Amino acid sequence: IASENRARMIDAAAARVTISDADQNLLYHPHTSTSVTADQARSIADGNREAVQLAIAAANLQHSNWDIVYTTEAFGVPNLADLGYLSKVLTFSARSNTDAGRADDAIADVRAGFSQSAAMMHEPLRVMLINSIFFAYQHTDALKDVLNRSEPSATALASLASTINESLVES
Repeated sequence: IASENRARMIDAAAARVTISDADQNLLYHPHTSTSVTADQARSIADGNREAVQLAIAAANLQHSNWDIVYTTEAFGVPNLADLGYLSKVLTFSARSNTDAGRADDAIADVRAGFSQSAAMMHEPLRVMLINSIFFAYQHTDALKDVLNRSEPSATALASLASTINESLVES
């Protein structure tokens, strides 16, 4: 994966998501970060720390998939289930970090989620756009939770604003 390719880095993060038997129903069904217990959110976040860190690293990259064309047409589309699981894991990680008093880390999780959504908006298949919009809504809810229950630093909020301005406003 080219180090400058945000979308492919996010795909790699999504592929690393692991789901324990106890937590499968939380990822398969439409739960939000605030509809699970603190212990459940922490368990999912802790079990997927590597995927979360990779997604956060990808959020620091600029767009690089504006004109991507899959060499195998529709069969080259990233795994939508994996991307969906990553989006939920990021919201659960934001919840867990907020619960632990780590507001800036929670903002980093939300920022990674918005970056994931933005990267998906520029994929060539329409189904990616639809999922992208849904993921943006998930992370909007996670952001509201973080802001309602904690006080992130100005630096963290400026970073999030930069991601939103770069990625989402135009869409």
